Amino acid sequence: MKNEHLLNKDYDLAKKLRLLCLIAIFLPKYITHLHD
Repeated sequence: MKNEHLLNKDYDLAKKLRLLCLIAIFLPKYITHLHD
């Protein structure tokens, strides 16, 4: 049960990290697009 909770926490963290990566990739493109 404890392991399952830990796994859930890791999965949540992984989702947040993936989102951050997507933002890091797309945000500069969006900003440069705005400046053009």
